Amino acid sequence: KQKKYDELNIDNEVKKAEFARNTETLKAGEREYSNAVSANSARATTFQVIKAQAIVNICQKTLDGYTEIINSLVNTERENIEKEMSKSFMELTNNPELYDGLVLDKDYRILIKQMGFKPKPAWEIAPSSGQSAIIAFSFIIALNHKALRSAPVVVDTPTGRLDPVHTNNIIKFWQNFGNQVFILYQPNEISAKQLSSIQHLISHHYTAKRKPTNADESYISKWDGVPE
Repeated sequence: KQKKYDELNIDNEVKKAEFARNTETLKAGEREYSNAVSANSARATTFQVIKAQAIVNICQKTLDGYTEIINSLVNTERENIEKEMSKSFMELTNNPELYDGLVLDKDYRILIKQMGFKPKPAWEIAPSSGQSAIIAFSFIIALNHKALRSAPVVVDTPTGRLDPVHTNNIIKFWQNFGNQVFILYQPNEISAKQLSSIQHLISHHYTAKRKPTNADESYISKWDGVPE
Protein backbone atom coordinates (compact mmCIF):
# COMPACT_ATOMS: atom_id res chain seq x y z
CA LYS A 1 0.00 0.00 0.00
CA GLN A 2 2.83 2.39 0.86
CA LYS A 3 4.53 1.69 -2.50
CA LYS A 4 1.29 2.35 -4.36
CA TYR A 5 0.76 5.54 -2.38
CA ASP A 6 4.29 6.75 -3.19
CA GLU A 7 3.77 6.05 -6.89
CA LEU A 8 0.46 7.94 -6.94
CA ASN A 9 1.99 10.81 -5.00
CA ILE A 10 4.88 11.10 -7.50
CA ASP A 11 2.45 10.97 -10.43
CA ASN A 12 0.34 13.67 -8.79
CA GLU A 13 3.37 15.94 -8.33
CA VAL A 14 4.41 15.43 -11.98
CA LYS A 15 0.92 16.37 -13.19
CA LYS A 16 0.86 19.42 -10.93
CA ALA A 17 4.19 20.59 -12.37
CA GLU A 18 2.91 20.02 -15.91
CA PHE A 19 -0.28 21.97 -15.13
CA ALA A 20 1.80 24.84 -13.71
CA ARG A 21 3.93 24.94 -16.88
CA ASN A 22 0.86 24.93 -19.13
CA THR A 23 -0.74 27.68 -17.05
CA GLU A 24 2.37 29.83 -17.35
CA THR A 25 2.50 29.21 -21.11
CA LEU A 26 -1.13 30.30 -21.40
CA LYS A 27 -0.48 33.46 -19.37
CA ALA A 28 2.55 34.26 -21.54
CA GLY A 29 0.38 33.87 -24.66
CA GLU A 30 -2.25 36.17 -23.19
CA ARG A 31 0.39 38.80 -22.37
CA GLU A 32 1.85 38.55 -25.89
CA TYR A 33 -1.60 38.96 -27.45
CA SER A 34 -2.40 41.94 -25.22
CA ASN A 35 0.91 43.60 -26.06
CA ALA A 36 0.32 43.05 -29.80
CA VAL A 37 -3.15 44.62 -29.58
CA SER A 38 -1.73 47.58 -27.67
CA ALA A 39 1.06 48.03 -30.20
CA ASN A 40 -1.35 47.98 -33.11
CA SER A 41 -3.64 50.44 -31.35
CA ALA A 42 -0.71 52.74 -30.61
CA ARG A 43 -0.01 53.02 -34.34
CA ALA A 44 -3.64 53.80 -35.09
CA THR A 45 -4.62 57.34 -35.99
CA THR A 46 -8.42 57.15 -36.10
CA PHE A 47 -10.41 58.42 -33.14
CA GLN A 48 -12.59 55.29 -32.94
CA VAL A 49 -9.60 52.97 -32.53
CA ILE A 50 -7.92 55.20 -29.96
CA LYS A 51 -11.17 55.41 -27.97
CA ALA A 52 -11.70 51.66 -28.15
CA GLN A 53 -8.17 51.01 -26.86
CA ALA A 54 -8.69 53.44 -23.99
CA ILE A 55 -11.85 51.54 -22.98
CA VAL A 56 -9.98 48.23 -23.18
CA ASN A 57 -7.20 49.63 -20.96
CA ILE A 58 -9.72 50.82 -18.37
CA CYS A 59 -11.49 47.45 -18.38
CA GLN A 60 -8.17 45.61 -17.97
CA LYS A 61 -7.14 47.78 -15.03
CA THR A 62 -10.55 47.23 -13.43
CA LEU A 63 -10.26 43.48 -13.92
CA ASP A 64 -6.74 43.48 -12.46
CA GLY A 65 -8.03 45.42 -9.46
CA TYR A 66 -10.88 42.97 -8.84
CA THR A 67 -8.48 40.03 -9.22
CA GLU A 68 -6.12 41.52 -6.64
CA ILE A 69 -9.00 42.14 -4.20
CA ILE A 70 -10.30 38.58 -4.62
CA ASN A 71 -6.85 37.04 -4.12
CA SER A 72 -6.26 39.18 -1.04
CA LEU A 73 -9.64 38.19 0.43
CA VAL A 74 -9.04 34.49 -0.28
CA ASN A 75 -5.62 34.61 1.39
CA THR A 76 -6.99 36.49 4.40
CA GLU A 77 -9.86 34.03 4.85
CA ARG A 78 -7.48 31.09 4.46
CA GLU A 79 -5.30 32.54 7.22
CA ASN A 80 -8.35 33.02 9.46
CA ILE A 81 -9.54 29.46 8.81
CA GLU A 82 -6.03 28.20 9.53
CA LYS A 83 -5.91 30.01 12.90
CA GLU A 84 -9.36 28.73 13.90
CA MET A 85 -8.54 25.19 12.78
CA SER A 86 -5.21 25.19 14.60
CA LYS A 87 -6.79 26.52 17.80
CA SER A 88 -9.45 23.78 17.79
CA PHE A 89 -6.88 21.10 17.04
CA MET A 90 -4.70 22.10 19.98
CA GLU A 91 -7.71 21.94 22.29
CA LEU A 92 -8.81 18.54 21.00
CA THR A 93 -5.54 16.63 20.59
CA ASN A 94 -4.49 14.19 23.31
CA ASN A 95 -0.84 15.21 22.86
CA PRO A 96 -0.66 19.05 22.71
CA GLU A 97 3.02 19.14 23.75
CA LEU A 98 3.93 17.32 20.53
CA TYR A 99 2.25 19.77 18.15
CA ASP A 100 2.39 23.45 17.32
CA GLY A 101 -0.81 23.55 15.30
CA LEU A 102 -2.05 23.05 11.74
CA VAL A 103 -1.35 24.89 8.50
CA LEU A 104 -3.32 25.31 5.25
CA ASP A 105 -1.29 25.71 2.09
CA LYS A 106 -2.52 27.77 -0.88
CA ASP A 107 -4.41 24.72 -2.21
CA TYR A 108 -6.14 24.18 1.17
CA ARG A 109 -4.18 21.04 1.91
CA ILE A 110 -3.65 20.43 5.62
CA LEU A 111 -0.11 20.41 7.01
CA ILE A 112 0.79 19.41 10.57
CA LYS A 113 3.21 21.49 12.63
CA GLN A 114 5.13 19.27 15.02
CA MET A 115 7.05 21.08 17.74
CA GLY A 116 10.51 22.04 16.50
CA PHE A 117 9.90 20.91 12.90
CA LYS A 118 8.69 22.51 9.69
CA PRO A 119 5.05 21.84 8.70
CA LYS A 120 4.59 18.58 6.82
CA PRO A 121 1.58 17.29 4.86
CA ALA A 122 -0.74 15.22 7.02
CA TRP A 123 -0.55 12.29 4.60
CA GLU A 124 3.25 12.13 5.00
CA ILE A 125 3.14 12.05 8.79
CA ALA A 126 0.40 9.39 8.63
CA PRO A 127 -1.40 10.26 11.90
CA SER A 128 -3.45 7.65 13.69
CA SER A 129 -7.10 7.19 12.76
CA GLY A 130 -8.11 9.03 15.92
CA GLN A 131 -5.76 11.93 15.22
CA SER A 132 -7.00 12.07 11.63
CA ALA A 133 -10.55 12.39 12.91
CA ILE A 134 -9.52 15.25 15.21
CA ILE A 135 -7.85 17.05 12.28
CA ALA A 136 -11.01 16.63 10.20
CA PHE A 137 -13.21 17.90 13.04
CA SER A 138 -10.95 20.94 13.48
CA PHE A 139 -11.19 21.78 9.78
CA ILE A 140 -15.00 21.42 9.75
CA ILE A 141 -15.33 23.64 12.82
CA ALA A 142 -13.16 26.35 11.26
CA LEU A 143 -15.04 26.29 7.95
CA ASN A 144 -18.40 26.54 9.72
CA HIS A 145 -17.27 29.40 11.95
CA LYS A 146 -15.90 31.41 9.03
CA ALA A 147 -18.82 30.75 6.66
CA LEU A 148 -21.10 33.69 5.82
CA ARG A 149 -24.09 31.63 6.96
CA SER A 150 -23.92 29.18 9.85
CA ALA A 151 -25.00 25.69 8.80
CA PRO A 152 -26.09 22.66 10.86
CA VAL A 153 -23.31 20.13 11.45
CA VAL A 154 -24.00 16.40 11.29
CA VAL A 155 -21.45 14.09 12.91
CA ASP A 156 -21.78 10.36 12.30
CA THR A 157 -20.14 7.79 14.66
CA PRO A 158 -18.23 10.64 16.31
CA THR A 159 -16.06 8.66 18.74
CA GLY A 160 -15.77 5.30 16.98
CA ARG A 161 -12.04 5.66 16.23
CA LEU A 162 -11.02 7.82 19.20
CA ASP A 163 -9.10 6.92 22.32
CA PRO A 164 -10.58 7.88 25.74
CA VAL A 165 -8.81 11.26 25.93
CA HIS A 166 -9.85 12.26 22.42
CA THR A 167 -13.37 11.02 23.11
CA ASN A 168 -13.80 13.17 26.21
CA ASN A 169 -12.27 16.18 24.46
CA ILE A 170 -14.53 15.95 21.43
CA ILE A 171 -17.70 15.41 23.49
CA LYS A 172 -16.96 18.58 25.47
CA PHE A 173 -16.19 20.40 22.23
CA TRP A 174 -19.39 19.56 20.33
CA GLN A 175 -21.02 22.77 21.54
CA ASN A 176 -18.36 24.71 19.58
CA PHE A 177 -19.19 23.05 16.25
CA GLY A 178 -22.06 25.43 15.47
CA ASN A 179 -25.49 26.61 16.53
CA GLN A 180 -27.10 23.30 15.61
CA VAL A 181 -25.28 19.98 15.84
CA PHE A 182 -26.68 16.52 15.12
CA ILE A 183 -24.75 13.65 16.70
CA LEU A 184 -25.45 10.22 15.23
CA TYR A 185 -23.85 7.70 17.57
CA GLN A 186 -23.99 4.01 18.31
CA PRO A 187 -25.27 2.87 21.73
CA ASN A 188 -21.79 1.96 23.05
CA GLU A 189 -20.00 5.05 21.78
CA ILE A 190 -21.04 7.39 24.60
CA SER A 191 -21.34 6.39 28.23
CA ALA A 192 -24.14 7.51 30.52
CA LYS A 193 -21.66 9.69 32.44
CA GLN A 194 -20.45 11.40 29.27
CA LEU A 195 -24.01 11.93 28.11
CA SER A 196 -25.03 13.48 31.41
CA SER A 197 -22.08 15.89 31.26
CA ILE A 198 -23.60 17.57 28.16
CA GLN A 199 -27.27 17.03 28.99
CA HIS A 200 -27.79 20.76 29.50
CA LEU A 201 -26.78 21.34 25.88
CA ILE A 202 -29.11 18.73 24.37
CA SER A 203 -32.41 19.84 22.88
CA HIS A 204 -33.86 16.47 21.84
CA HIS A 205 -32.99 12.79 21.86
CA TYR A 206 -34.09 10.42 19.11
CA THR A 207 -33.54 6.74 18.56
CA ALA A 208 -33.64 4.75 15.34
CA LYS A 209 -34.86 1.15 15.39
CA ARG A 210 -35.72 -1.49 12.83
CA LYS A 211 -39.35 -2.26 12.34
CA PRO A 212 -40.18 -5.65 13.88
CA THR A 213 -42.34 -6.45 10.88
CA ASN A 214 -39.74 -5.53 8.23
CA ALA A 215 -35.99 -5.80 8.74
CA ASP A 216 -35.34 -3.50 5.77
CA GLU A 217 -37.20 -0.56 7.31
CA SER A 218 -36.49 1.59 10.33
CA TYR A 219 -38.33 4.25 12.27
CA ILE A 220 -37.24 7.23 14.36
CA SER A 221 -38.90 8.17 17.63
CA LYS A 222 -38.25 10.51 20.53
CA TRP A 223 -36.19 9.09 23.40
CA ASP A 224 -35.59 10.16 26.98
CA GLY A 225 -31.83 9.90 26.57
CA VAL A 226 -31.40 7.31 29.29
CA PRO A 227 -29.37 4.29 28.08
CA GLU A 228 -31.21 1.00 28.34
